[in-house]
Amino acid sequence: MAFSNLQIQALWCGTHRVRFASIGLAVFSILLLCSGGLCGDVKPLVLSDDYILQSGDKVIVALSGAVHFAYETAVTPEGKVFIQIPAQQVMGEEVHFEVIDEVVAGGLTLTQAEEVIGESFSRYFKNVRVRLSLYEMRTFVVFVGGEVLAPGVYEATPLSRVSQVLDLAELKGDASRSNIELHRGDESIAVDLYEFQAEGNLEGNPLLSDGDVVFVPKMGASVVVKGAVYGTGVHSLIRVSELTAEQTRASEGTYELLPGERVSER
Repeated sequence: MAFSNLQIQALWCGTHRVRFASIGLAVFSILLLCSGGLCGDVKPLVLSDDYILQSGDKVIVALSGAVHFAYETAVTPEGKVFIQIPAQQVMGEEVHFEVIDEVVAGGLTLTQAEEVIGESFSRYFKNVRVRLSLYEMRTFVVFVGGEVLAPGVYEATPLSRVSQVLDLAELKGDASRSNIELHRGDESIAVDLYEFQAEGNLEGNPLLSDGDVVFVPKMGASVVVKGAVYGTGVHSLIRVSELTAEQTRASEGTYELLPGERVSER
């Protein structure tokens, strides 16, 4: 079934509150009453091409060309996205979208899912282009334990990194920042926040996944700095090996020794 002679013009709004501007036998237009322009307060997220859709991700499917309409949908627990079209209704009533098909989008990138959805719509409409935008990421829980002030369960997204949940859990003064453990199923991933914050190496601060366990051990070895130094702060990232350098403004506090580092008099 193809709707080649059906012209649908619509803007999408999070409330889905709409009014018919005109109705014909085979032609009608939909005017959505949303303030603030297209989609109002909904703005697509800017993501890299390797973002993988999973259950809970919310997307906007927008069609242009022979038809013009858009709608909000979510990836189901089965990894599917619904193919929908506006249902023709009586003037003054709210417009609902009718589900006509479903496709598997879980495990695909946005570009791949866009192609799959486009193929499905091509069976119903001729000469249409489909654009897929993510506007709300899925959330999941991770577990944080060890040397933190607030161990427990934390909510994260696919773009959350270990440092972000540890900022919420608050590291203790004697917590290691270089030997943090990220457990993901049977895999153990090393986390080194010193390397990340000093050199910007993202491998030291990996992205989180659903069900991850972050464990923070105590420092294996440390040195305490006191006296004629600049301020206090156990969270300073100044390396112990640099503390005696003339240009270094060390802070008073506890510093973790990394493997191979030692403290000596000069």
